[in-house]
Amino acid sequence: MPLIEMKTSKITSKGQIALPKDIRELEGFKEGTKIAILAFENRVELRPLKQVNEKMFTALASEE
Repeated sequence: MPLIEMKTSKITSKGQIALPKDIRELEGFKEGTKIAILAFENRVELRPLKQVNEKMFTALASEE
């Protein structure tokens, strides 16, 4: 997958980040959108739940 855009953000003391507006608009993240956080050995990905592969739902099912 080619890189479309790159932005920076800071992590708050509560571990929160803000997604820049233009990135939210590119990827369709809207207020209230549920996301999946995928941690790999060399990267972390944020995906809207609708883009998560069905095989990954089993891993998410154990979360509250």
